[in-house]
Amino acid sequence: MTHRWLLPVTLTLALAATAHGTPAPSASLEQADGAEDAGGVRQRTLGGPDLEEWLDGQPKEPPLLPHLYGKVRRPGAPRLSRLPTAAEVKQIDAVVEAGKGAFPRVVKQRLEGVFLVALDREEEKDGRRYYRTTDGRYLRFEDIKLVEPPRMHGELLGKGLRLPLAFVYGEDRPVYRWAGGELVDELVARKHSRFHLRRIFRHRGLRYAEGPGGIVLPADALRVARVVQRPDDIPAGQKWIHVDLSEQALVAYEGDRPVFATLVSSGRKGYEPPTGVYRVRTKYLETTMDGPDPTEGWYEVQQVPWTMYYHLGFALHGAYWHDTFGQVRSHGCTNIAPADARWLFLWSDPKLPEGWTSRKKSGTYVYFTE
Repeated sequence: MTHRWLLPVTLTLALAATAHGTPAPSASLEQADGAEDAGGVRQRTLGGPDLEEWLDGQPKEPPLLPHLYGKVRRPGAPRLSRLPTAAEVKQIDAVVEAGKGAFPRVVKQRLEGVFLVALDREEEKDGRRYYRTTDGRYLRFEDIKLVEPPRMHGELLGKGLRLPLAFVYGEDRPVYRWAGGELVDELVARKHSRFHLRRIFRHRGLRYAEGPGGIVLPADALRVARVVQRPDDIPAGQKWIHVDLSEQALVAYEGDRPVFATLVSSGRKGYEPPTGVYRVRTKYLETTMDGPDPTEGWYEVQQVPWTMYYHLGFALHGAYWHDTFGQVRSHGCTNIAPADARWLFLWSDPKLPEGWTSRKKSGTYVYFTE
C-alpha cells in the first residue's frame, strides 16, 4: 500500500496557473488606456484577476485553503470506512456496474446528491487508488473530480481604485469605444475585470456604463459596488460589512470609509438571506455544511473555509467550488471567493487567538440590503 500526501492549495496555485493558463490583459487595451491606471482602470484586472499578485500582499498564514478538494462525480458512489479487501472490491464493483444490489459492510453510505469533499491524501492498495478524506473515510479515485478553486479576488480601496467599482460578471463581455458618435465593439473584458464607474447613460434605448479612458460596457454586464450610508444601528468608528443583494456586491468599511470591495453569491430564490443589521457571532476557520436540496435531495460540503455566522444558520464564508460570483447561487449563505473570505475573516472581529479554530463572540456588524 502506498500513500501520496496532497499539497495544500496555496502550494499548487502556481502550478495550476501554469497548467490551465491565466488570461493576459489585452495588448490593445493596455495601449489605449495605459495612462489611466492611476485614475481607475486596473489593466491587469481587465484581463482577469491576478491572484498571485494579490496573495503576495497578504499574510502567508493561515493558508488560503489548507486542503485539496473534490466533487463526487458518480451518483450513488460508495463511501468507505477503510480501504477494502480484494473480495470487497469485487463486490463493490459488481454493485456499481449493475446499479443495484447490496454493498459490503465497509461501505457506510451511498452518496446520493451533491457532495464536495476535502482530501487528505491519495492511497493505493491492490492496484486500486483511493482518496482519504479529512474525516478519515475513503472514496474511490474514479469517483472524484478535483475542484480547481476560483481565482477571483476583490480590491483594497484607496490606492488608485475607488467606489463606485464596476465588476464584469457572468462571462467575458464586449468593450466599446466611441467612433464617429457610435459605439464600436473592439475589445473584450474578462469575467471579474473591474474599473471605476464614471457614469451610466443611455444610447439608442440601451443602458451603458462608462469607465476611465472612455471605455464603455453594457450596464447589464456589470455588478456595481457603491458607497452606502452607515445605518444608525452601527456606531460611528466601527468596522462593518455591507452586502448589496441586488448587485451581489460586498463593501467593507472602517467607520464611514470603504476599505474593500468584491462580488459575492448569496442565496438563490427561496433561500434569500434576511435584510437588516446583524453582527458576526461565531467564526470557524473551516466547518462542514449539509442539508436538504430541492433538486438534488441532499448536499454536503466539507471544510467550508473562513466561515462567519451572523444570524441563525446564515453565514458569510469562502466558496472553493465555483467561480460565479456576482450571481445568486447558495442555500442561504453568502459565498465569497476564498482570497476575499480570508481577508474579511482576518480583518473582522472577533479575532481568533493563536491556535484557535473557532470563536463565539459578538463582533463586526453585517448590513444586508436589497
